[in-house]
Amino acid sequence: MSTRASFWSRPRGPLLLGATACAACCAAPLTAIVIGAGAASTLAAIAEPIAGILLAGATVLGITIYARRRSRAPVAACATDGGCGDATR
Repeated sequence: MSTRASFWSRPRGPLLLGATACAACCAAPLTAIVIGAGAASTLAAIAEPIAGILLAGATVLGITIYARRRSRAPVAACATDGGCGDATR
């Protein structure tokens, strides 16, 4: 019989503590990624319809402004002598 103590007959507290600490350190980033991805997905599901409505409203507003500017009568340019159209004569 050998006088050397086998690996499993020695105290395993430090080994198990180290393995537990390693598992916790490796699991923390994965947990954060899962929670963060879930939060981002929830936010996207809420914000997407709102963004669609805002974009549609901005498109309608832009087309309305463009149409109003195009329908206005052109403004007469002022001459170099200071006379601006027929309104000043």
